[in-house]
Amino acid sequence: ALGVEAGRGARRRAAGRFALTASRKVRVLLCALVLVGAAMRVETIRQRREWSHDDAMAIAMSSGATAASWAVLEGRWVPAARWQELLSRTPGSPAPIDSTGHVDVHPPLWLRVVDAATRAFGVNLWSVPALNLAFAAGTGALLFALARALLGDPDDALLALALWALSPGAIDTTAMERSYELLALLTIGMAWLVLTGPGPRPRPAGARVVGIAALSVAGLLLHYLFAIVLAASLAVLLAAPRAPLRPRAPLVGALLLGPLALPFLHPGLRERLSFARRMSARPEGAATA
Repeated sequence: ALGVEAGRGARRRAAGRFALTASRKVRVLLCALVLVGAAMRVETIRQRREWSHDDAMAIAMSSGATAASWAVLEGRWVPAARWQELLSRTPGSPAPIDSTGHVDVHPPLWLRVVDAATRAFGVNLWSVPALNLAFAAGTGALLFALARALLGDPDDALLALALWALSPGAIDTTAMERSYELLALLTIGMAWLVLTGPGPRPRPAGARVVGIAALSVAGLLLHYLFAIVLAASLAVLLAAPRAPLRPRAPLVGALLLGPLALPFLHPGLRERLSFARRMSARPEGAATA
């Protein structure tokens, strides 16, 4: 009997060692896949040879060109030097981004980011995508932290991270001069703050309130569709079954700070909404608006 029990114990220990070894191999494989995704982002940026129309427009609008400058370009062939004036950067204070509401519907934060990147690294094919690489790294770190908190297993969290890292759409986004990479970072950051907060407490942690408020404001100044993220976050906070409503009130207030502050922080909001309505009224511009 003792021999049989000893044999069973040895088999259990061997099975445990095999499971541990298999788990380590899975982690190594998933980490390798994440690194492959990062390398594919770098290679996608390296292979770029030209801007798309929207990428070039983002850089041109970040220069804060006046309505008179755009009027010269619209609806006609002009020398390349005219466009190069919009793509160039001059030393000095940031451009008056809010003056572009006559040609764009987007809020101004991303144009500020593009202006800062091109002033720091020059106007070229990699300056803004290089910044997107940093945003992607932050998104990956927050995604892993969020998945580990919700799923409770580091291997499952690594799998979620690997799926995102290898997603073709996510890889292509990194190489664009568009706001989507930063939008993903703010979205995952908001989800992490809302979904992985502490349990019931007399009052929420101050850092969590400040973080939600900052993301609420920054998200709407980056893209108006961040309102969907705010609405989903508000629903989660109000529907939380374990915590009383009163401790959640500062979190709800922090979420609402963005919509309340947007008209004051975005002076060109009315002009951009008017431009969007004009574009929607034109059949050929409906898709753009």
